[in-house]
Amino acid sequence: MIRNAEFWGGLFWLSIGAYVTWAGNDMGLGTLHNPGSGFAFFWIGILVVALAVIIVGQAVVSGGPTLGSLWQGTRWRRVLVVIGMLSIYGVGFSAIGFIPCTLALLLLLMW
Repeated sequence: MIRNAEFWGGLFWLSIGAYVTWAGNDMGLGTLHNPGSGFAFFWIGILVVALAVIIVGQAVVSGGPTLGSLWQGTRWRRVLVVIGMLSIYGVGFSAIGFIPCTLALLLLLMW
């Protein structure tokens, strides 16, 4: 179970969902007819926690792929190219503008 990728992924999303639920509750829920600023965050966090519990439960019962098997066959060159393009996008965003930078990035990513 320690090497089960689905188990660790489920625990990661469980912690994210728990934090979002806590933060939503902290911001104030309000009522159904007069929702507070944390109403949507709270219920989205509850949904994420529920789905994560299902994933962790399935991983414990039936197992899953190992952590090492997730990285087999990864094309690292493409990963580095996308990271480079996103970095150039971030630098050029304020100088060139949103629309030209975003269109160029999307065209390059789709190509």
